[in-house]
Amino acid sequence: MALGIKYGRKSNSENPQAVWSKVDELIGLFRKKFGATSCRELTGLDMKTAEGLKEYYRSVHDYACTERVRFAVEKAIGLLR
Repeated sequence: MALGIKYGRKSNSENPQAVWSKVDELIGLFRKKFGATSCRELTGLDMKTAEGLKEYYRSVHDYACTERVRFAVEKAIGLLR
């Protein structure tokens, strides 16, 4: 959202390429580091099931997700500078 606020369009007539480029860069950095961008691919869990969600909270949420969110925030801050 911060990238959209800084680089996004002020009207529908403006070219959205500036924000698209920044978002593409952030997604590319994340994918390069972690190999995927979706929770299901990153965790290997189906969180739509009770079992998958239970396993997510037991072994993923406070561990792997924290690192991934921190990485994304740090990279987004860099793109905002």
